[in-house]
Amino acid sequence: MDIKNTVEVQPLGGTPSPSLPMPQWLKLAYGVFFLTLMAQMTIPLPWTPVPITGQTFGTACVALTMGSLATPTVAIYWLLGLCGLPVLAGAASGVLWGPKSGYLLGMVLATDVVRRLKARGLTRTWWSYFYILCAGGLIIYALGLLFLSFFVPHGKLLMAGLWPFIPGDILKMLAATTVSFHWNRYVASKH
Repeated sequence: MDIKNTVEVQPLGGTPSPSLPMPQWLKLAYGVFFLTLMAQMTIPLPWTPVPITGQTFGTACVALTMGSLATPTVAIYWLLGLCGLPVLAGAASGVLWGPKSGYLLGMVLATDVVRRLKARGLTRTWWSYFYILCAGGLIIYALGLLFLSFFVPHGKLLMAGLWPFIPGDILKMLAATTVSFHWNRYVASKH
């Protein structure tokens, strides 16, 4: 289910009028702000230009809770970073071509894939949420490693862009699965 936010409007007479949907731009702004906050949780690693961040947790939550707005939210976040706003990991910006570029582009594509799988009804159980996030994670790793291969020697690629990230990404996917599963089941379904 998608996030369904409504605002009850009470006219002066006290009789409730129909609910008004939350403006789309406000949902997008919330999602971009959330991603920006998650991106600031960084742990730099001395042997790689790619830090551990909260971005993958943020994109997973956005993909599973924002419905059709998920992909535009992550794309807007990425474009704001490209335009020079300090929204990316470590308050960075302007990263069109660099060691982190593939991971950022992968987050946009992974969000779209995860959102589409959820829209097809493939998220009936907690485990199905987790499995589609794993599919999204594979997309992020594939594009991330592809771009990173231009900046890191081939023999050091997996150590610079894959192995150190797997334990944390599994934990982030478990957390995002739990948060999103319960959000969609108990919060979004009530609206």
